[in-house]
Amino acid sequence: MARKISLLNICITVCLVSYSFYVSHTFNISIITSSNLIIRCVPDQSSILLQLKHEFSPEGPAKSSPKMRTWKEGSDCCFWDGVICDETSSGLVVGLNLSDSSLQGPLRSNSSLFGLVRLQKLDLAFNDFSSSRIPSRLGQLSSLTYLNLCGSNISGAVPSSIWNLSQLTLLDLSFNDLYGRIPSTLGNLRQLNVLDLSGCGFSGEVPFSIGNLTSLKRLLLLGNSFTGQVFSSLGQLKYLTSLDVSYNNFSGEIPSWLFTLPSLISMSLDNNAFSGPLNIYNGSSPQLKFMSLSGNNLSGQIPKSLAELKSLIFLDLHSNDLSGTLELGNFSELWYLDLSENSLLSRVKASTSSKYIPQLQFLYLSSCNLTEFPYLLKYQYRIEQLNLSHNSIRGHIPNWFGRIGKEKLSYTERDSLKLLDLSHNKLSGEVPNIMGDLRSLVALDLGINSFTGLIPLSFGNLTDLQSLDLSNNNFSGEIPQQLTNLKFLDDLNLSHNQLTGPIPQGGKLGTFPGSSFEGNPGLCGSPLPKKCYGFVLS
Repeated sequence: MARKISLLNICITVCLVSYSFYVSHTFNISIITSSNLIIRCVPDQSSILLQLKHEFSPEGPAKSSPKMRTWKEGSDCCFWDGVICDETSSGLVVGLNLSDSSLQGPLRSNSSLFGLVRLQKLDLAFNDFSSSRIPSRLGQLSSLTYLNLCGSNISGAVPSSIWNLSQLTLLDLSFNDLYGRIPSTLGNLRQLNVLDLSGCGFSGEVPFSIGNLTSLKRLLLLGNSFTGQVFSSLGQLKYLTSLDVSYNNFSGEIPSWLFTLPSLISMSLDNNAFSGPLNIYNGSSPQLKFMSLSGNNLSGQIPKSLAELKSLIFLDLHSNDLSGTLELGNFSELWYLDLSENSLLSRVKASTSSKYIPQLQFLYLSSCNLTEFPYLLKYQYRIEQLNLSHNSIRGHIPNWFGRIGKEKLSYTERDSLKLLDLSHNKLSGEVPNIMGDLRSLVALDLGINSFTGLIPLSFGNLTDLQSLDLSNNNFSGEIPQQLTNLKFLDDLNLSHNQLTGPIPQGGKLGTFPGSSFEGNPGLCGSPLPKKCYGFVLS
């Protein structure tokens, strides 16, 4: 069952965050500086902009970018869409926002763009520059404080001149076909608040000089091929709030000081080659809310000091080799927890008092060597997705399971649980009818267990269900006619049980292939080749 946000969605989100930063930091420049002074565009600035428009619309105005259609000769360029003029009376263009403007064609080294020598803010994100290289002349715009080329189809190595734009507060080159190493001259960009190099092809070690960027708040390097250990100079970035180096080839131990950065809110180190124990000491970052260390080679006991990170709302440690017990008592705000594929875990422990158990919305504990249902599930009233698959949980499904994800409100009850996966366990006995009370379920997987008895008639109440898997059990009797009530069912697997009788033909049941019912010798009727004799078909 799918449960992860795709990398593409992450890419789009990262770019949009940069764009929102642009909006909040750029459009505070007004073209009106007082009640009596209206800035007028300098003629040569209009001329330069009209040349730029022609570069990207050589076939005439009808083919021009939507933003550039307001760029007309004889009108004041300070009022053109995407153009920002200086707050003084100079009338010089200091900002250009052409993001998502359908610009197509190469960004040429002789572009008229470079005639706007007073540019401070330049946003060309979400365009198509035909895999052209970043012109080195961009580095001559020495007043730039903001440069965004996110997702603009540029390629090649970053020219050295870019690393000399010492006034930059934001540099976003993310999601382009760029490559090469990041030079030590990165340390020249001492004013940077945001550095985003995500989703490119950069390699090698991150230079030690990154420690010079002491104003940095957001560092996003995900989706490259960076190597080496976590750079110790990172410890100098006291204002860093967001760190994402996921999907790289970083290795070695995760240094304990990383958890003590005083301003850090979000840390993503997932899908690298980090190894060794997880060392978290007292005095850890008090504001850390999001932490993802999944997809590494971390080993050893989950440290009790993890509980020092009391502000966590998102914790992802899946696909490591961690062992021991995770104490949840201090995580009162936690709503996302993923410990899947840590086969040496002994248990997830919470207080026996429901008052101290966090109300999770997403809980993934697949392949955690569990032998029983975690106690904390009994008090999960807001949970939306629960995955306990690929464990060794034995016995019956308890009756209280039908209360999971049900929160009592003033005059009603809200159902939250949408995904439930108990597959690949050692569960047995009959499935209780109360499971039909989980009316918000969209996906239910009970496959590959040892359930017996009839398929509950109450499953017909799960009218939002889109996926149902009961395969490889010992269910017997006929398929309930009530399953024809499931109008949204797109995926059904009842194979390899002991079901008998005719397959109901109403609703969606008649639309599934024979593979959904195979391995039940007693079943008959379409889509199986076996005819039904002596049955009245419904």
